Order: sequence, then structure tokens, then C-alpha cells
Amino acid sequence: MGVQRQYSGTLGRVDNCQIATFLAYVTSGQDRVLIDRRLYMPEKSWMADLIRRAAAGVPSDLAFATRTAQVMT
Repeated sequence: MGVQRQYSGTLGRVDNCQIATFLAYVTSGQDRVLIDRRLYMPEKSWMADLIRRAAAGVPSDLAFATRTAQVMT
């Protein structure tokens, strides 16, 4: 779900991949705790295709959000 040709910072290029946004807490001792995560759903391919979303089990009330907006909410 959410796979398409898009830029991946990990790969350093455009390729078929899923992109996720993670929110973590880092202590002064450099310990990390994962607080939340969300799968980025591309707007023009996945979010625009209601049939594809339903077949993949994407909730119908899920709205498109940029990766920056995902972190802010």
C-alpha cells in the first residue's frame, strides 16, 4: 500500500518505494523512543483512486497530508 515511483532519501534516487513519517523523542543521552508513525500516501496515485484504496483497505476517511503536515498533527 502506498508504493509508487517517488524520491527516497535513503536510496538517494527515485524508485518504487513506500515512504513513512516517524515521530521520535531523543534524550540528551541520545536515547530514542518512537512515538508515532504514519505511512505517506501519494496524492495523485493512491489518494485519488477510491477503488484502489478500498481494495487495499485504506480507510475511506483518510485525507491526503504532506509529510510535513503529518508531523505537525
